[in-house]
Amino acid sequence: MTDAASPISTAKAPAGWLGRLEGSWSWIALALVGLLLPLLDDSYFGVIAQRAYIYWILSAGLNLVVGYAGQIAIGWVAMLTLGAYTTAALAAGRVGGVEWHPYLALIAGGAMGAVFGVIVGLPALRLRTFYFAMTTLGFATIVTQVALAWKDVTGGGVGTPGPVFPWPFEPGWGFY
Repeated sequence: MTDAASPISTAKAPAGWLGRLEGSWSWIALALVGLLLPLLDDSYFGVIAQRAYIYWILSAGLNLVVGYAGQIAIGWVAMLTLGAYTTAALAAGRVGGVEWHPYLALIAGGAMGAVFGVIVGLPALRLRTFYFAMTTLGFATIVTQVALAWKDVTGGGVGTPGPVFPWPFEPGWGFY
């Protein structure tokens, strides 16, 4: 059988930057729409769209760990919890009595989640299957219990309000 009679197409993707962009256009479109979220203000649709984007980020992280890495990570969201509470606590001045600028607190929260991800991840990645899942579940349980018990910083079961970000995420623009 020759190549001309083959039912499978051998067409190649366009070369150059357009070819590399072809697989990413839907993600780029979603990111651009996300930049328009502050224009929805504090309406019902604005709140739903904000939550949808937050869940989009969470599911992308889950896809990275479970889908691409092939690990069954039950407690991966504990790192996101640490980052969120760190951001809220630093911006509100609950740690050290000094209120941090919200964007600096956001960077510190991301760094805190990354540091604990490395601390927990390096030993846990030596384990496989069930043992890896139980290790991450144990860490998630510890983070949950500390967040519930440390009421001065995290607000306990009620939680703590997030920081108020300056422009473009100021009140009246939908993000607060």
